Amino acid sequence: MALAARVWAREVLAPRPASRSLGSAVLALVTDPWGGTLGALVGERRAARRILAARSPGADRPE
Repeated sequence: MALAARVWAREVLAPRPASRSLGSAVLALVTDPWGGTLGALVGERRAARRILAARSPGADRPE
């Protein structure tokens, strides 16, 4: 499950292609491809950054 969360987080934070027009740029800011809003998109990006910043529970143990 942790691996799936990291894959999702990388996809959420991946760079997006540049917009072709002002209308498409505004539309991209207001909605995302899955029907969410700007607030949901910002929340997803925040969650993705937290997932990628988290360390594995066993990473601190010396071997």
